[in-house]
Amino acid sequence: MDEVGRGCLAGPATVCATVLPVECDLEGLKDSKKLTKNRRAVLMEKIVDRAETYHVASRSAAQIDAHGILNMTLDAMREAVQTCHSKLNNKNVIVLVDGTVEIPDLGLPQKTVPQGDSKSRTIAAASIVAKQTRDALMMALEDEECYGFARHKGYGTKMHYEKLAEYGP
Repeated sequence: MDEVGRGCLAGPATVCATVLPVECDLEGLKDSKKLTKNRRAVLMEKIVDRAETYHVASRSAAQIDAHGILNMTLDAMREAVQTCHSKLNNKNVIVLVDGTVEIPDLGLPQKTVPQGDSKSRTIAAASIVAKQTRDALMMALEDEECYGFARHKGYGTKMHYEKLAEYGP
């Protein structure tokens, strides 16, 4: 389980739960932030093709504003994990969560893994799928607004702050 978008100024928080087969060895699998856009795209295709299951869940900016970023991230995580678990016919699993916060009311055993996207291949796979999915969404927004989402994906870059000053939030 991993998430992207929690530190952004715009766009959704997006999470992914990924279940890889034990014997699955994807060369170059690591934290999405340490990969090029092209390498992430290649790996995402391989992850989606080889995963036993995966699920992406997002929470909108409006939901985040109403309920808080942490609450909405954990809610999306719960959805993603429970959806994967049901697709696995409720097999015994242990959920590896990137970071230090457990998913409340999950009903499954879980372990938090600080910097997990650098330590676990399944967390790394989830980070890649979540990032690619969110980035695609933010790039699609480019034509609707003049904020430059295709370039900064909603993160607080110098360009994004300049566009916020020019056009407002």
